[in-house]
Amino acid sequence: MIDCVGIILAGGKSRRMGKDKSLLEFEGKTLLQRIIDEQNMLLNKVFVIGKGTDNFENATGVYDQVENIGPIGGLFTAMSEIKADWYLISPCDMPFLNHTDLKVILDECIEEEYDAIIAESEKGIEPLVAAYSSKIFPLMKKNIEKENYAIRALFKQIKKRFMKFNEQIFEKDIFFNINYPDDYKNALQIINDN
Repeated sequence: MIDCVGIILAGGKSRRMGKDKSLLEFEGKTLLQRIIDEQNMLLNKVFVIGKGTDNFENATGVYDQVENIGPIGGLFTAMSEIKADWYLISPCDMPFLNHTDLKVILDECIEEEYDAIIAESEKGIEPLVAAYSSKIFPLMKKNIEKENYAIRALFKQIKKRFMKFNEQIFEKDIFFNINYPDDYKNALQIINDN
């Protein structure tokens, strides 16, 4: 069994939503608790980065070490604070992403030749639905020191594998994310229609 922990990125400000989107209710749970539960189906340890003071069922909250630099800050915090060989990353705002999808990525982590396994949809690369090896930490640290905060910038420097997904499953786009109030309404409508 590989040494992997679950990491949920929840440190964003939710400015476009106007309130903390991780706490929006979706099918009887918050968006955040829903993805915690999905990751717990695969992994023994799950951490929520960016929510250090909150209490979660079956997850541990961790404060962001570096704020306001985007998702790379969450990944940097995870690798700084939590020791593991691999980090399975999920955002908190994809209501249709589930453990079956994440397992496809997790199963590829045993391939020693890669530093990252990254989802790819018909829309392009999905760097926040991925598994990253601890081997990339020094490189990521250098990028942050140079104020290069794009996770994609790492891709030119590491051995990666893109996992192609057919995102349309029962008319639910697994990479659909909630940024605006209308996105939330659309996600609820999709659930009601199925």
